[in-house]
Formats: sequence, C-alpha cells, structure tokens
Amino acid sequence: MSFFDGGRSPSPEWFDNTGNYAAPTSSNWQLYEDEIILARIDANNNSGKIYRLARAYSRSNEDFYAQPHAAISRDGHYVAFVSNMAYAHGGCPANFQSTTGCTEVYVVKVQ
Repeated sequence: MSFFDGGRSPSPEWFDNTGNYAAPTSSNWQLYEDEIILARIDANNNSGKIYRLARAYSRSNEDFYAQPHAAISRDGHYVAFVSNMAYAHGGCPANFQSTTGCTEVYVVKVQ
C-alpha cells in the first residue's frame, strides 16, 4: 500500500520553492504519510505482519503522477513506486514536459 496526503496547505508535500511548503515536523507529517507499507492479507489483525518498507517523500500535492502509487510484483519479491523526491528543492528541471510531473521509479526488494 502507498499513502499520501493531499490538500493541506501549507504542508511538506509541496516543492520547497513554493509558498505552500512547510518543513516536515512531527506535528505536520502524519503517521504513514508518504510511506510504502506491506501488509499481509492473512494477518488476522496481527500488527506484527505489517511492514513499513520505505518513505516516498513525494511532493504529491504538486501532481497526480508524483503520488507514490506502489505496486507489488506477482511473485511478491519486489515493490515499485514513483516519487519526485529527487526534485524537492526546485521542482522539475526545465526540460520536462510539465513543471510538476517529474518522477523517478524506485524498487524495494522484499525478502
């Protein structure tokens, strides 16, 4: 599962060169916000079978495609997601089609 929080302004989910940006703190960064979670569907409410895999650090308020839409491989060994965390300090480079739609793909190996 992937989580993000949209709609808050100011929040840490905006590029930090905008007026909507607020630096992440324990009070404005919510539990599981921008995280990639693996939860076993046979867990029977056992919280010990929920795993926090990664933080996406997406600036998902900027663009739909920057939201960390996680997907697991068919064999369950890999989780892929997108993020624009590499562009947090200035937005997308000038050569992108969109000023907010720059993302990169990340893959987590699940053991």
